[in-house]
Amino acid sequence: MFNENEIEWDEHVDYWKKRIAEKRPSHIIMHMNERAGMVKLDWDVNEKCYYVSIIVSGGFQGKGVGKGALEALKARFPGSRMRAKVKPGNKASIGLFEAAGFGLRCIEYELK
Repeated sequence: MFNENEIEWDEHVDYWKKRIAEKRPSHIIMHMNERAGMVKLDWDVNEKCYYVSIIVSGGFQGKGVGKGALEALKARFPGSRMRAKVKPGNKASIGLFEAAGFGLRCIEYELK
């Protein structure tokens, strides 16, 4: 489920803790033998693609760690369709996914 509201860091952490406790597939991002974040793939049976979510710890942001993790996913699952939902104002995530080869697919509007 895509959360339209701004998500605070603590909410991100709580979400990932819950996901780990539920034993849902996630991958820890390692950089120089340190945990640098997490990435997950969720299969959408209707769209026949993976939805990618990623969180990079503050100290590792802006250092290419997220891009490296997405590149590793593409290599691990070659030929797989992957998508990501990113909020329009999240410039860091937009830049990350574009740098990793993801392109804009559509803009979705909702009646307020």
